[in-house]
Order: sequence, then structure tokens, then C-alpha cells
Amino acid sequence: MSQRDLPEYTSSEEPLDLLLRIRNIDPSTPELVSAFRTKDFITPFVNLYFENSVLRTVLANQWRSYKYNQEYIKFLLGGYKEEEFLSIAGKYALPFGHIDNEQLCLGVSVILNALGQTLSSSDLSFLLNVDPADVNTALESCSFITKYKEIEYKEGDEKK
Repeated sequence: MSQRDLPEYTSSEEPLDLLLRIRNIDPSTPELVSAFRTKDFITPFVNLYFENSVLRTVLANQWRSYKYNQEYIKFLLGGYKEEEFLSIAGKYALPFGHIDNEQLCLGVSVILNALGQTLSSSDLSFLLNVDPADVNTALESCSFITKYKEIEYKEGDEKK
């Protein structure tokens, strides 16, 4: 196999990182079957993993909220005394998680694409179990916000 067998990849800024597929029917003449930029080949798999992770987090948060609401309804209907309800409700309460701004932007993008509707920063906070202030901070740095304008700003929120 020679240099001429490789497809033309020109990039002055990035080192050439290729994933090659070689067929070796005859050991004296290996044949290049295909060549891909590593990032072009790996990125779709990483994106699928990340999207799956975000959607699992949202589903778990929604399930926890559903279970809490069931207990609260039972309390409102007189099934629990206040002290009993407070002890039960405590197991559903979680502190806000912390996600760095870049990951939070990507997570918001996954949610907006999955739901296809306008959401407020408090809605996103609820779905991701992240402090609303962290969501607002992250959204200010998200490039897709200005492109898609899918975030609904409530009174008091600054529109960037």
C-alpha cells in the first residue's frame, strides 16, 4: 500500500487522524478498502451515547416527580398525616446536580430536539434537575439559542 492509495485529506490546522480498513487477502499486496477521519467515524456513536444519557436522566427525574405527586395526592386525600408525608417526601427530594455549561447546552439541545416545543429555563431545570440559575448561565453561552430561538423567556429573564 502506498501514499497514493490514501484519499486526499487536506487540513492545515488538524493532524491527519484516519481509521483505515485494509483487506489482506494476499500478504504481499494489502488493499485499502476505506479510510475515514476518526472524528467523523466516532462522533455519531458518542452523540448517541450522550443523547441516551440525557434522556435517561430526564426519564428518571420525571419518574421521581410522578412518585412524589402520587404521595402528595394521597396526603391531600387524607391518607397521611403531615409528619408521615414529610418523611415520605424526603426520599424524593434531591439536591440540584451540577453540569458544566457545555454539557448543559448539549443536554438542552437534546431535550428541545426530542420534544420539539418551546421550554422555559425553569422547565429545563426541572427536567435535568439543575439549578435554574445554572441553566440561565449555560443558555447565555449556547450558540444554538440565537439560531433556533426555542427558549421561552419568562418575565425577569434577560433575553440575549
